[in-house]
Amino acid sequence: MNELAAREGQSGRYTHTSVANWCRRGMVPKWPTPRLICVSLSEALGRPVSLAEVGMRGGERDASELGLEFARRQDDAVTEAAAYWSAVNRRQFLTHHTFAVSAFATPFSRWLIDPAEETRARESGPAVDREHIAELREAADSARLWDSRFGGSNRKSASLTEYLYERVAPLLRGSYSEAVGRDLFRVTAEMARLAGWTAFDAGRHSIAQRHFIQALRLARAGGDADLGSYILATMAMQSLMRGFTSEAIDMAQGAYRRGQTLDPRVAGFAKLIEARSHARAGDERSTSACIAQSERLAERGADGEGLPGSGSSTSSASSPTRPRPSATWATTGRPSRGMPPVRCRRTRSPAPGAYGSRSWPRPTPRTATSPRACTWAASR
Repeated sequence: MNELAAREGQSGRYTHTSVANWCRRGMVPKWPTPRLICVSLSEALGRPVSLAEVGMRGGERDASELGLEFARRQDDAVTEAAAYWSAVNRRQFLTHHTFAVSAFATPFSRWLIDPAEETRARESGPAVDREHIAELREAADSARLWDSRFGGSNRKSASLTEYLYERVAPLLRGSYSEAVGRDLFRVTAEMARLAGWTAFDAGRHSIAQRHFIQALRLARAGGDADLGSYILATMAMQSLMRGFTSEAIDMAQGAYRRGQTLDPRVAGFAKLIEARSHARAGDERSTSACIAQSERLAERGADGEGLPGSGSSTSSASSPTRPRPSATWATTGRPSRGMPPVRCRRTRSPAPGAYGSRSWPRPTPRTATSPRACTWAASR
C-alpha cells in the first residue's frame, strides 16, 4: 500500500493498525485509499477487485466533487487535479454539473492567506528536467494558438485536458529539483487556466470553474502569486458573467491587492473587472474610481512600465487593448458622461502572440450573443 501510494505521489503511512481499522472495525478510509486497496488486492489475487467487494463502496468519491477541492498539501493538490482531469471529458460529467459560486469561497480564502508557497523537491518517480518544461511550454503555446484562432469549442480543447492527465500528471508525480518543480507547477497552472478559459468560451461554466480552481492551486504550488492573481481575476469575471456581482468584487479586489509584483496589465484587468462589478451593482463612485485606475495601469502596461520592483517590461504591441469607460457605464444603463455611444459587436480572436508570453483573456466568450456579452465585447 505504501509503495502504491508513493507511486501516485501520495504520502501513505499505512501500518498494521490501519489494516485492523479497515478489516475489524469497518472503517472506510478517505479517497483514494479505497482504490489503492483494490489495486493491491487485485495484484495479489491476479483478478480485478471492486470497491463493493471490499465493502468500501461508500469510499468512492462523488464525481460532482471532483475539481472543487483546493488542497492544503502539495501532493494532495496533484492528486486532486489529476483525478479531475481524468474524469472531465466523460459525457456524464459534461452534462450533469452546474456552476456554483459558493465553490469559489474556500479556494479564494486559502489563496488569500498564502498565495505563494514554497515548492518542495521530489526524489521519487521519473526524473523531470528542463527539456520536459520546454515541451510543456510548447504544448501550451500550441493550445493557446488554437484557442485564439478557433475558440473554445475546437477539438484541441478536449485534447488539452487529456494531455494534462496523460502527460503532465505523471511529471508532477516525478522527481525534480525545487527550481524545476517551480517551473513545472507554473506552466501546468497556465495550461489548466487555458483549459478553463476554453471551457468558459464554450459556455461550459461548471467545467471552467473547476479548471480555474485547480489552476489557482497549482500556481500557488509554483510560488507564483502574480499568476494566481491573474487566475483569480478571471474567476471574478466568470462570477460576474453568471450574475454574482458581490463575489466578483471581492475576488477582483483580492486579485489586485494580493499580487506581489503585478504586471500593470494584470492589475488593470483586475480593476476593470471590479469596475464592471460595481457598475452592475449601480455604484457609480466606485465604478469611476476603478475605471480611472484601470486606464492608468493600462497606459503603464502599453508604455512598457512595470510595477516597482517587478523588473517587467512590455511593448505596446503586446499589451491588452485599453479599456473603454463607456462600455462599463453601459452596464448600469446610465449616461456615459460624454463618452461615445457603445456599439455592440462580436469579438474577434487576437493575432497569435499578441498578448505576449502569457495569454491575456478576451473580455467575453466568443460564443455569447446576449446584450450583456455585447457590453463586454465593446471594451475591445
